[in-house]
Amino acid sequence: MASAMHGGAGTRHARPADGRHVLAWGAFALWILLVLVQGGLTVAADPRALADGLNQLGWVIVSAAFPLAGIMILSRQPANRVGWILMAIGLLTAEPLGAYAAFALARGLPGGALADVLNGPMWAPPIISMGTLLLLRFPDGNLLSRRWRWVERLSGALIVLTVVILVLTPRDLGDLGHPELRNPLGINALEDVLGAALAILVLIPVAMMLSAASLVIRFRRSSGVEREQLKWLTAAAAIVAAIFLASMVGSVASGSIWGNPTPDWLNLLEGISAFTFVLIPIAIGIAILRYRLYEIDRLISRTLAYAVLTAMLAGVFAGLVVGLQSVALPVVRDSELAVAASTLAVAALFGPLRRRVQDLVDRRFDRARYDATRIADGFGARLRDRLDLDTVSEELASTTFSALRPALVSVWLRASADGRDR
Repeated sequence: MASAMHGGAGTRHARPADGRHVLAWGAFALWILLVLVQGGLTVAADPRALADGLNQLGWVIVSAAFPLAGIMILSRQPANRVGWILMAIGLLTAEPLGAYAAFALARGLPGGALADVLNGPMWAPPIISMGTLLLLRFPDGNLLSRRWRWVERLSGALIVLTVVILVLTPRDLGDLGHPELRNPLGINALEDVLGAALAILVLIPVAMMLSAASLVIRFRRSSGVEREQLKWLTAAAAIVAAIFLASMVGSVASGSIWGNPTPDWLNLLEGISAFTFVLIPIAIGIAILRYRLYEIDRLISRTLAYAVLTAMLAGVFAGLVVGLQSVALPVVRDSELAVAASTLAVAALFGPLRRRVQDLVDRRFDRARYDATRIADGFGARLRDRLDLDTVSEELASTTFSALRPALVSVWLRASADGRDR
């Protein structure tokens, strides 16, 4: 009887897991279908859009990374809510309504303006979810504690209210590229109320900051595997935030945020900024699936080292170009000479400067690896001066203990053919 009851309970637990697997793969198949519909309608509306789509390959990769990471997690951990959030973000970044709107308006079909209005606010659910729900539930799918439920509920309410307000606000569709059309769902009687309700958008960054605080608290309380998982997401989020902030500063400095022409370098930076969002689902997938999980410290040290190195070399290059031009122009009226000389100087500095910067970063941010490398190098140097086997064995045991701190260290020697140790 006990065996039967245990078997029955096991069966009851197995069915929901199987159902979640089917639902996960069904959601992934739906995402593929939506992407195919979007692509087909976009090309049907304007065949030249295929070339434009190739130019936007970066955004395609970013939007695809979320459902791909989601299905990888759900195929192994179907109960993990982080995987479901990633899958939902992927479904919401597909825009079949926007593609149909362009197709219908180009061909004079009904429902084009309606589809455009419904698609317009669809940026809100994935963006808010990335900044709140993912941070609150990462890495095991559970909240830090029950008290954080109100932050999650606030985030969900903000998603719904943002979409509803933008859909019902009476306006023309100029922001969607069709100033000649009016919002067919706009309610004129609620125009003042909905306009005032837009102030609720201020709560979106508040919810994001609270969610980030939850992640910080979780990190401070974590240890072991969970701490390594949190390091992956933290590193990815830091890179995304830094590049996004740089692009925002560039927009303000160039005046493009106020309507001035956007310079080419800012277009490139904004493209890079948008592409870096792919790091978030990749980091989440690595962390939850624990693939090469413990390499995060080395990754962080390398990222910091090359970021510092790039900034230093860029400064050296700019300084040399300006300096050499001011010296060479009275003699040679060609700035290419200064650029060529600066490039050679930077190339010569790269190797030595990289080693010094990496050593500095390792000493500060990857101390364990730095100490282990330093101890191993010292052992190699001493080994060159030792020929006695007993002395070498003692040095090896001492070095291993200093670098790794094991509970016990033993050195085994293989006997030679004549029975003597070697």
